This record gives sequence, structure tokens and C-alpha cells, in this order.
Amino acid sequence: MLCCLGKDLNRWLEQCLEFAAADPSLCELREGHLMDLLVADPPGSVVRKMQDWGVTDFRAIFARALGLTVVFPDPPPREQLSATFVRDFAVYADALYRARRQALPAAGAGAYSFRFEVYASGEYARLLEQAWGL
Repeated sequence: MLCCLGKDLNRWLEQCLEFAAADPSLCELREGHLMDLLVADPPGSVVRKMQDWGVTDFRAIFARALGLTVVFPDPPPREQLSATFVRDFAVYADALYRARRQALPAAGAGAYSFRFEVYASGEYARLLEQAWGL
């Protein structure tokens, strides 16, 4: 499940960076800034939604998903994972996230702050239907 979430989060990162590349005021926005927004400093609306959904440690879930997808862009078959990795996956996923984030430049003094929302797939489908007048 974390690999699938990681794919979604990576897609979000890529789309944000594509959008930023087309806007001169966002030309310095980097992947690390966006990862920090997801994991370290999400908007209050995202925190509230996660709490409403009962996801108490979403920061760790997002970080682990982003870490695991560095090694597993697609969910691996169970037989390709060692028992040690499965037993202690959180330790490995946390380490992979830290390595991924540390490999990127620090956000620095000019860090960006954006409002964004998160949606469950059914929620998003309803929003699209409303927007399209269906």
C-alpha cells in the first residue's frame, strides 16, 4: 500500500514541479521544498483532514511512502522481500526517506509555503463530476 501511495505522492511532486517550471515566480521551487510541505509542514487543512480520516501519523506514512518508492517504484512480490525487511520495514522506509531528502538541497530561507488539499479517490471523482456538470 505504501508503494502505491508513494507513486501518487511522486506524481504530485512531478506535477507541481512542472507547474512551477512554467511560472517565473516559482523557478526556484524544488522537490525538497514540496517534500517538506508534505511531511514537515503541511497546511492546516491537510492536517485536519488526516485527523478526520483517523490518520494520526500521516507524516510518517507520507515519508515512508516517499522513501520506499525510491527502491520499489512498484509493489514488489512478497517473495522478493527478506523476512528482516518485512519485519522492520518502517526502519528501512524511514531511512530511505531521510536519504532521499538529504540528497536534495535544503529548503533554505526562501522556502515556499502553499495551500493544497488532499482527496480520497471517491472525493476527487465527485469534485470532477461537479466541475464538469455531470
